[in-house]
Amino acid sequence: MAGKPAETRRWIDLHLHSSASDGLLEPGELMARAAAGHLSAVALTDHDTTYGLAEAAETARAHGVEFVPGVEFSVQYDPGVMHLLGYFVDARDRDLAGACQRLVEGREVRNRRIVDCLIDLGCDISYEQVRQIACGEAVGRPHIARALVQSRCVRTVKQAFTKYLAKGERAYVPREKLSAAEAVRVIRGAGGVVALAHPVQLGCQTLAELDGLVGGLVGLGVEAIEVHHPDHRPGDVRACMELAKRYGLVMVGGSDFHGPVGRSRPRVGFSNSRIPYEWLTDLRSRLARRRADLAG
Repeated sequence: MAGKPAETRRWIDLHLHSSASDGLLEPGELMARAAAGHLSAVALTDHDTTYGLAEAAETARAHGVEFVPGVEFSVQYDPGVMHLLGYFVDARDRDLAGACQRLVEGREVRNRRIVDCLIDLGCDISYEQVRQIACGEAVGRPHIARALVQSRCVRTVKQAFTKYLAKGERAYVPREKLSAAEAVRVIRGAGGVVALAHPVQLGCQTLAELDGLVGGLVGLGVEAIEVHHPDHRPGDVRACMELAKRYGLVMVGGSDFHGPVGRSRPRVGFSNSRIPYEWLTDLRSRLARRRADLAG
């Protein structure tokens, strides 16, 4: 990493996805791009799996990028979308591995149901076609969307989601999720710190509603909140910072990167928001403090 501009050495991204779940880049390639984007530290937070962590860690180390092993769980929450991020998780933990295995198997059942539904709607695709597009990686809705484009059922991946695959559309099938309490228990049991991801997606109508929801999650053991996310407008960022201050939460942030889309070039790494390295230091400090309390 010699020769990088000093001002770009201390930026991070704590929300990245690889082909181990529903991202487009393999874990190693993702880490190489993180290094090329002058990031000092990154977290791989694939959905419901830790499969890509070993490869990502090895490549990150080779490129001099600090690596944070993570995971992201979708949890049961009807009003909107609730995701919980886990940082510094031990992929060898039995309960974490078991939860991920159960969710991955549920994802496979869901994917087949989606394809069957699309066939019933007249789309000329097959599950084998989707698997070929996934090239041996975990199958997800982006692969199904690409199959729809390949079969000329839609023009673009975006149209595949808006017409068929997005929540509420004709081929949408809900997937198995953990409860918030179970997700927190599994992440903390694996040695991790739990963060509420992209709070704007919760669909809260008022700040008071969001405040109450965050307070409940803190009671379960959530210790951090994602402040910077592509869906967050300046007002959302300010609200999340206020919540972090009120509840003593560590602030985190990331690009929620799944793959190269469009022509917009981020300022650093994958994100148009600069996320300071100090937030990772705070995250480590919180984890160290908890471990010290347990040891004492």
